Amino acid sequence: MDFALLLEVLLSVPKTLLFNFKNFPLKQALRFPVLVNRRTKIKSMSGEIVLPETIMFGLVKIGFSGSYNLGGKNYFENRGKIIINGKATFSRGIQLIVGEKGCLVNNPG
Repeated sequence: MDFALLLEVLLSVPKTLLFNFKNFPLKQALRFPVLVNRRTKIKSMSGEIVLPETIMFGLVKIGFSGSYNLGGKNYFENRGKIIINGKATFSRGIQLIVGEKGCLVNNPG
């Protein structure tokens, strides 16, 4: 891991803590399955996020890789259901919006 990425992860710890403890039970949240970049605007976390049985650190990354040309601000809004079945990376510039009756399923190949 290069220094710039390590610095970005460290600066993103407060938002990552908030995200994990708001969305998951304590036992799951302590493993920090979701890393959230500090530049991610979180509008809503009222929806549900379902993780696989095997949870590991950084299973899902929001806003940490990809092209800077996509924009510097990431946007997250979950009012529906997100089902994670394996590793997932939502790159820089992502606008991830799941509506009230919406469902996003990650099925890695």
